Amino acid sequence: MHSSSKRIVIEAKPEAITIDPAHSAVVVVDMQNDFGSVGGMFAMGGIDISGIRAVVTPTARVLKVARRAGITVVYLKMAFRSDLSDAGAVDAPNWLKHQRLRVGQTAKAPDGTASRILIRDTWNTEIVPELAPEPGDVVLNFSVVGPFIAGSVQMTKLTWSQCLQEILTALWA
Repeated sequence: MHSSSKRIVIEAKPEAITIDPAHSAVVVVDMQNDFGSVGGMFAMGGIDISGIRAVVTPTARVLKVARRAGITVVYLKMAFRSDLSDAGAVDAPNWLKHQRLRVGQTAKAPDGTASRILIRDTWNTEIVPELAPEPGDVVLNFSVVGPFIAGSVQMTKLTWSQCLQEILTALWA
């Protein structure tokens, strides 16, 4: 990676990519304890987290370089309100899928404190420690699988590309 005025050239294949750090972001999706830590929802449910763990170190390297270059870091994490009011109706696909994974149920964090599966502001929905947000990073919650974002950015059904464009537009508005 090298810098030319305000633009950065990232050597990539099949060709180099030129970006403007002031109008770019690294988006980190779902790298939270419930999905990538021992004691999280996936691990407790018998889901292999080795694939998630394998990308933690490379992601940490990308974040370090991005921050140094002045690129905004945005975290998207799945997290429901404590009353599950944003999980949808009890017969909705989102509700049904997450009930199988015990969303909202009490769990113990590794330090022994009480936590809740996929509930905002608990150990379960914190970003894995190796990728912890730093001052200036943006952290947004969403509560529906797929391209529906809630929290700081309100959207209806959009493609992931459209969602990211909406998030970035909100950041630089």
